[in-house]
This record gives sequence, structure tokens and C-alpha cells, in this order.
Amino acid sequence: MTSQVIIDADSLDIQAMGEYIVKYRLPVDGKLLRAQSVITVIEKSTTDPDTSTGSTKTFTTQYSLTDSKIFKKNDCPIGTFPSAVNYVAVATKTATAATEVQADMLAKQAAEIAVMKDILTNGQTYANIHGACTQKPQI
Repeated sequence: MTSQVIIDADSLDIQAMGEYIVKYRLPVDGKLLRAQSVITVIEKSTTDPDTSTGSTKTFTTQYSLTDSKIFKKNDCPIGTFPSAVNYVAVATKTATAATEVQADMLAKQAAEIAVMKDILTNGQTYANIHGACTQKPQI
């Protein structure tokens, strides 16, 4: 699987299965920190129902995305070093629309939003629970 590097998260355009590296700036404590995420499109399937019944033709697309971000444990006591923990979020979203392009776009957007919300909501808590605080060496 080859990676496609996307420099600006606003230009994210996932067209097919594969790995996408997204570079962006994240506001933290009044500063803009450089960040990078890897989004992997695991599956993209489109169905075209039988239109012989006279029903309206619709398209359904399912997107599965995986993204990760490294968080530093932030609840360590003074005199210790916090560890870094990789938090991985996965979301699968399905959308149905009148055209394949619309279904693709809606499923992709829903999966991207779900993954980002998961990371922002749960990543730091996960790092605080699963990270470690290492005692600083005595000099």
C-alpha cells in the first residue's frame, strides 16, 4: 500500500483505498503545533440496487478509516517524565444518496468526522490511563 501525502488537511480528498498522510497545524496553548495523521481507507464498497422494480436508483458507500495521534501523558507528578502513547481511532460510516459521487462524499465525510471526534474526545484520557510516569534520575 503506497502513501499519498496531503500537505493541507483542508485539501483532503480520499478517492480510493490506500493510505493518506495528512499534515496540519493544531492549536495548542496559543501555539500552532505541527501534526501528522495517517488515514487508511480500509474498504470502499458501492452498491447499485436493482432498478427493475421501478424504485428510485440509489447508491450506498461504506468507508472505514483509521487514524492515530500520539498523546503525552499529562497527569504525572513533579519529578517524573511522562510517556507518549499512540491512540488509534477507527470509524466505519455508510451513506446512501442518489449518485455514487454523493454517497462517496457523505460516507467519507462522516467517517473523517467520527475519527477526528474520537481522537479529540478520547485520546488524552487514553494516554493518561495507559501511559507511564518515569522517575527522573537523581543527580
